[in-house]
Amino acid sequence: MRRALLTLMLSALVAAAAASAHVTAQPDQVRRGSTSTITFTVPNERSSVRIVTFDVQLPAGVSTATRPPLWKGLAIAPGRTRRFRLALRFPDRSQAVQLVANERFADGTTDTFYPLVTLAGPGLGAGAKLALLAGVCLLALALGAFFVGLARWLRS
Repeated sequence: MRRALLTLMLSALVAAAAASAHVTAQPDQVRRGSTSTITFTVPNERSSVRIVTFDVQLPAGVSTATRPPLWKGLAIAPGRTRRFRLALRFPDRSQAVQLVANERFADGTTDTFYPLVTLAGPGLGAGAKLALLAGVCLLALALGAFFVGLARWLRS
């Protein structure tokens, strides 16, 4: 029983270390319809080849706000990690966004990862914001009319 428990614990530690070593995107949850800066953590998991290029492929509806999602001329040594920041515009929909991140190595091989960004929140578009503003204005006018009527009634 002890040996099985120890084996299970060691397996969990190895799996956690392997999972944390892949390309990640943070934050992994953003407000839908927003522009957010995503930080990609890119570890070189290879033992003898450096990463020379890193790129992110964006799905339909997602665009860059600042620069192309490609970094060339890198030299990320084996066992080292770098972070890359990218401002992205996300669509106003309630689905998760699957990004594709590619590490390209000096030997011509590629490792591909699929970080997921969840879109959350109400995501008000321009039309919804205008309707909300109009509703607040109408509420203010109704309250004003109520208080004017109340003041006239109290005077009489």
